[in-house]
Amino acid sequence: MPAKTTQTGLLAKQGDKLVKAHEEHKDDEPSYGSPQVPGGIEGGVAQLTDLYIAPYKSDVQTVALRGQSYFYGQATIVHPKEHQGVPVLNMLTKIGPEALCDTPQAQGKRKTFSDHYGWMLNQLKILGFDAAQIKSNDKAVIEKGILAGMKALTTQMPYFKFRTWKGNKQQIEKKGNQYYFGKRGPYASEEALKKANPYWDRDPMVIHEWNGVCEWNGEAPAGAGVEDKTGGKDEVPDPSVPAPGGEVEPLALDELQGLAALADDKDEASIDKLTDIAREAGVDEDAMVKSGSWGEVVDLILVARGEEPQAPAEGGEAPTEGAGAEPEPEPEPEAKPVPKTKEAWNYRPPKTRSFVECIVTAVDGRAKSCSLKNLAKPAVVYKGVKFDDPNLQPAD
Repeated sequence: MPAKTTQTGLLAKQGDKLVKAHEEHKDDEPSYGSPQVPGGIEGGVAQLTDLYIAPYKSDVQTVALRGQSYFYGQATIVHPKEHQGVPVLNMLTKIGPEALCDTPQAQGKRKTFSDHYGWMLNQLKILGFDAAQIKSNDKAVIEKGILAGMKALTTQMPYFKFRTWKGNKQQIEKKGNQYYFGKRGPYASEEALKKANPYWDRDPMVIHEWNGVCEWNGEAPAGAGVEDKTGGKDEVPDPSVPAPGGEVEPLALDELQGLAALADDKDEASIDKLTDIAREAGVDEDAMVKSGSWGEVVDLILVARGEEPQAPAEGGEAPTEGAGAEPEPEPEPEAKPVPKTKEAWNYRPPKTRSFVECIVTAVDGRAKSCSLKNLAKPAVVYKGVKFDDPNLQPAD
């Protein structure tokens, strides 16, 4: 069958709109959508990549959650490679967001802060955290101990078992003159039911359950090479001394840049956090709106603090001794290896002069990019770093 020839002039007829639209989007990073992990995985193995507590967005749909916080965790799947024909290797298994407040109107069993906190603590214990090490009735000490435990776990990146399942889709039922949606109801009309349950027509969510810490040899088939070690203990930094005066130390430059990288990648939690930091520092709202990137917002924050933006001078690095001398020709570089999960690499974040030691937490072969965790500051993650980025170099 002969190839079909595309007619010319179909785009060009848009005139200046085409020129403007092309200029706006030609440098956009490709978006690959967000494929979901399917239900039905049993005996899966994943490696922990992140645990954190963050505030809900100010416009979250459930008004009672505004101003409250939630717990969230995610890990990279290493086994199986696929399930039901869907490739799942290097996809994420996630838990949360779990509200950390009273939720009396919630449909689930957990309705009090104690219920939600107990669930979160159980997830941390599953991963090896020993909550009994925190022996204090001081709320600041307890919080510091929990955060220290999360940091220790995300640094250690343990392997653990997980499973997924998907419930049955609930149906609208009419009983007499009343309407029910699963266990919810009665409603006077179908319209009232749909208004009260805006997601009535959606498929059930896939539920992820994290189980015990295990060993992983990287090659085993399902069920093999896996040994339960549930109940192991991690060393947690002494939580007995809270931060002086209870004050939070301002984020360092590399932490701000890590947030900026995530914000540029449209991570809403990072966008909200950077915006709050900028406002607290006294950054002008108009200046924030007019900034071309979140990296520029970081510069505005530094200036507001009375610090100098840490950007290299125009034209590259500052000159060194002997500048002006004819440089010697450099040898041809060797082919750069492709990053692999859990490998150590050095990375120089944007607008910094120094490389930082990182570990690879995830690899996207299609986009030829990876995610890196700053070993010195595990809370800082650099996402979407291209394999051929000159600022990404193998560790010695």
